[in-house]
Amino acid sequence: AQDVTDRKQIELALKNSLKEAEFLAGIIEKTHQPIGCGFPNGRLGFCNQAFCDLTGYSFDELQRIDWSKELTPPEWVDHETRALQELIDTGEPVEYEKEYIHKNGTRIPISLLVHVETDDHGVAQYYYAFITDITERKLVERKIHAEKALAERYLNLAGVMFIGVDCEGNVNVANRKACQVLECAPEDV
Repeated sequence: AQDVTDRKQIELALKNSLKEAEFLAGIIEKTHQPIGCGFPNGRLGFCNQAFCDLTGYSFDELQRIDWSKELTPPEWVDHETRALQELIDTGEPVEYEKEYIHKNGTRIPISLLVHVETDDHGVAQYYYAFITDITERKLVERKIHAEKALAERYLNLAGVMFIGVDCEGNVNVANRKACQVLECAPEDV
């Protein structure tokens, strides 16, 4: 009688565990947050539909490519290698930016929050990452940078002294004329 009770408890625990796993898998698949799990050899173990949508590849196509070479542009490889080494050294998640190469060849600026699972010897077994498309943020940053450069250009062309001060009395900007009058470098104003 005890064996039957134990077996029923085990079966119930297994059934509940499977329901929980299916529930979590459903959440991961349905979220709009791109999520991927990859191995140190460059193979992708898992990704959700949002990841496929971000990269333009189907799940099957992603299974056949090396994410470290085909999704990551060459100029980002060293940056990513350093970030992943930091992750392995500290065991703490790392967040960094890079680009992915979309299937159509365009570049997608992204931010990754990467975690690692290691074996007992500290060797990375796999990485899992939450990816954010930061295209809009990068466009805004470029626009702000361009507007700031244009404003600085006009301020430096002005024949008058200009110093910008915030509410706390901190100097934010000084044009060339102000630096000449004050006889100092812009960074010293």
